[in-house]
Parts: sequence; C-alpha cells; structure tokens
Amino acid sequence: MRTTYLSYVVAPLLSVILLGGCGGADGSAIDQPPQQSCGSWPAHLNPLPVSSGHSSFTQVILKDRCTLWVSGYYGSSSRATAEGNSAGFVSQLSLNSQGQVQTDWSYLLDTTGTDSIDVLQQQGTDLIFAGSTSGAVNGAVNAGKADVILGRLASDGQLKSLGQFGSERPDRITAVLPLANQQWMLFGYTDVYVPTNYVAEWEDGLQILVTEQQHQFSLSELRLNRSAEPDRYLHAVQDPKNPDIFWLSRHQYSGTQQGILIEQINSTGQLLWRSHLSSNGLDQVAALYLDNQQLVVAGSTYMKLGNQQFGSADIFIAHLSAQSGDVMNLEQYGTAGLDWVTNGTRYGNDLLLSGEWQQGDNTTQLTSLPFVFKLADQQLDLLQNSGEHYSLAIHSLGNRTVVAGYNLHLSQARASLYFY
Repeated sequence: MRTTYLSYVVAPLLSVILLGGCGGADGSAIDQPPQQSCGSWPAHLNPLPVSSGHSSFTQVILKDRCTLWVSGYYGSSSRATAEGNSAGFVSQLSLNSQGQVQTDWSYLLDTTGTDSIDVLQQQGTDLIFAGSTSGAVNGAVNAGKADVILGRLASDGQLKSLGQFGSERPDRITAVLPLANQQWMLFGYTDVYVPTNYVAEWEDGLQILVTEQQHQFSLSELRLNRSAEPDRYLHAVQDPKNPDIFWLSRHQYSGTQQGILIEQINSTGQLLWRSHLSSNGLDQVAALYLDNQQLVVAGSTYMKLGNQQFGSADIFIAHLSAQSGDVMNLEQYGTAGLDWVTNGTRYGNDLLLSGEWQQGDNTTQLTSLPFVFKLADQQLDLLQNSGEHYSLAIHSLGNRTVVAGYNLHLSQARASLYFY
C-alpha cells in the first residue's frame, strides 16, 4: 500500500495547479534532520489493535518532538461517533531512536455506558481533559442522557482530579478555559433531546462554571442558551488581558439566523456583540484564535464570502475586530472540488488547517482524501491512501504536521495518525 502526497496551490486569484508528489510507503519513516534523540514519526500510525472495534482519535497535543498526547475512544458500535459501550482514553505515545512508537501510559474512562474523551489541554506539566459519559464514574450519578466528564492528569498519567455533572439532556464540551481561584469555564452544547420517539428540544449553547477543589471538579453554574433553533458553541477564545471575556463561534444549521455567528460574551453569559458571518446552515468554523486585536476565523463555506467562489465548498479565513466584531478582511481559497475544513491550529505566524477533499460536490459518492492547508504558502497537500481518513485534530511538529482522526477501511473505523 502506497502513501502519495499531492500539492495544490489554492490562492484566491490562482487556478488549481498540480505541483507534484513525494512520499513513502505506508508505515515507513520519512527522513528529516535529527533534532532530538529519537527517530522519525511514521507516515501513518494505527496504534490501536483491530480487535478494539470502531475507534477514533479526537485530539492530539505535542509534548515534545518525541512525545504526543492523544485522546479518543474505542469499542464503539458506530463508525463515526462514540456509541454503545465505548471507552474513552488519554494516552502518551513516544518515539525512540529507532523510530519505534510505544504507548507509555493510558488513562481509561470506561463506565457501563458510552464514554469518550474529546478535549485535551495542557496546563503546566498536567493535562486537563473533558469528555462525556452516559454512565457514571465512582461516586457520581448521571444527571441526564450524557454527562460532562472533566479531569486532570499528571505527566505520568496518574489521575489527580475528576468530576461528573450535566443537565437532563446530552451535554457535549468543545472548549475548556481556566479562570482565577481554581475555576474553569466550559463551552459546548446540549445535543438533540429525544425523550422517547420525538425531538423535544434542539441543540442549545452550553456554558458551565466549574470549581476544582480537593481533587474534584464540582459544578458551580450551568447556563443554557435556550432558543427554538439549533445552537452549538464549537470554539471559544479567552481574552488574555481580561479572562472573564470570551469570543465564541456559534453554529446554527437551520432557522432565521442559520450559518456562522461570532460572539463576544462575558463570564455571566451577557452578549457584548454578535457578527453574522455566514447565512448558510452548512457552513462551519474550524479554527478561532486571537491575533493582536483581531479575531481570526477559519472554516468552510458553500457561499461566496470573499471575492470569488472556486468549488462547491471553499476554505475561508476572516479577520474580525475583537472589539466590535466588524469584518476587517476575508479571503476565500479553494479548488474546483469540495474543500471541507474540520479543524485548525495556529503555529507561529502560520495557520494550519486539515479536512477532507472531494473531486466534484457532496452529491457525488467519491472517496474523501485528507488534506492539510498552510496559509503561509497557500498550498493544499492531499494524502492518497487505501481508505477514507476523517480528521478531527491537527498539530504542528515543527517541520512536520500530525493529523488525528480515524481511517475508514474495510468497514471498520480505526484511530489513525497521519504525519505530513
């Protein structure tokens, strides 16, 4: 099985140009200059055994060049999400001087219900993780369909703090941000609430205040942004000068304000301003971060937001005033196909995005190929492989990039890491 990289230039005023290819066999190392006492990460890595059932990585963090932290789930009955009696995990993967990858330690969240760990954040030498469970950890009682799990791990994988809390509905966390006085602000959404055989409530934006004391995270306040329309908080950024101010990406896939909304709120949930960036319910934000006094918003759109539309779905990158929400600049990039961004990360002055590419539109049943888009050179790199890869997280390794998610091959979803 061969792994082939194809590079496409995708700039606003440039047509799609095939530049060429390079790469190595699946599982082989791609040479790079030695920087530390470890080898090279392989081009493709499936560290979980086939017997683990449907699995996926949900987040990846670089500890150092030779060590990665990853989160996810395995044992799912679904190929696309954590379902059934799945278990969530956080693992440390390390690379030795011979280029061999090993699992140093793993923390396992495995109740009698559906478990997944979806958010990782480094705090000093510790790891903060967040996920969900339809069961209950020791000493807890499930509040609804799926509760929030929040925990702290030491650098050796030992559990230091843990908490479970939630509403009467399925709760999903997408961001965890630190406050003063050992408090944390969590953002996400409540999932569709189906008590029996009907939809009682659609998604609502979720804001949770949590306090960490005596090795336990406890609920201080849970706030729902209730509306008749589906709302989801997908990203959150904290003001470094005022930790009680947040910027959120809010997604509505139907209703009178469908599309992408960027909001500024405070810790009490008060809305300070709102910018309606897109009016297509299929459009979605993949990355949100603060750059000086501007918010950088990156994602995918089916609309003409910039000067030109290139395919059925394009990449967009917008700069908004952090004070007012006014759009300062918006650029659109794309190929003649479908460029769907799922996640992104800032690396220095560059922006890295990953997602799936299809030749044609989403009505055609074609294999999706994973890609990485680098804003600095406005280049989209495709990875051809034997299955379909769905990316859920991206992180820079310096001169390489790792994309985490799952690879769909022979009807099984397997947690996968690709190194570009």
